Amino acid sequence: MELSTWLSDMRLLLEKFKKKDIGYPHQSNDISPPGKEALFKKLLAKTGFDESSQVARFYKSCDGFSLPDVWNGYFIHSTKLTLKFLETGPFEVTGPLAGKIIVLGSDGGGGLFAIRRDGPGEMLHLHEDGVTGAPIFDGSFNPAKVISVDFFGFLVRVQADLEAYIDDREGWHYMI
Repeated sequence: MELSTWLSDMRLLLEKFKKKDIGYPHQSNDISPPGKEALFKKLLAKTGFDESSQVARFYKSCDGFSLPDVWNGYFIHSTKLTLKFLETGPFEVTGPLAGKIIVLGSDGGGGLFAIRRDGPGEMLHLHEDGVTGAPIFDGSFNPAKVISVDFFGFLVRVQADLEAYIDDREGWHYMI
């Protein structure tokens, strides 16, 4: 996936989305411009992400996005907020997908989006039932779910969900 193309396509879709009647006033659905270089470098140092990694390339190009009106809401946190989650957690998932994680975003219902630190780097959705503010996500009752094999795959799914939402596609299966 070419990140610059994804960003351009998403900005065009968001312009189209702003014209859609969703039954209430639109909130701020946007993609943030690149953040401060010092915060980006701090994120790399604290996470161990290589500058060529998908997540690092994303944060180098933009400082997250906010899509509160798309389906249940999709948010990739700013660098600053991602650094905060690195201090507070959750840092780990229990259950079938047990392992170390880095929280990168959230949905509009209290769930979190996280990338696995160990293993192949899948993107996970942590259901709100297990998100308690504790350093460990309890996946025993409602386990974490793999939503993409990698971060760019997650971005492609966000774009597909936005397109489906704009087009009112019947039967579309949203990511969460």
